[in-house]
Amino acid sequence: MRSFALEFEKESDVREEYQRLTQKMGLTGEFGIKPTGGKWRLEVITERELGESAMAKLKGTLVDG
Repeated sequence: MRSFALEFEKESDVREEYQRLTQKMGLTGEFGIKPTGGKWRLEVITERELGESAMAKLKGTLVDG
């Protein structure tokens, strides 16, 4: 398992990344989307490990993980 959080400027960007993670990358686990201080945060707890190359491809700003 791996947990991390990404921040985005717009809600549409965070929802787009969520779709990419679940549909294109096939990630499963727990996901949460919430506003935080004028930005949007995507919190992820995956059921499988992500390699460094996959983590490098994530959009948004990595704030936890």
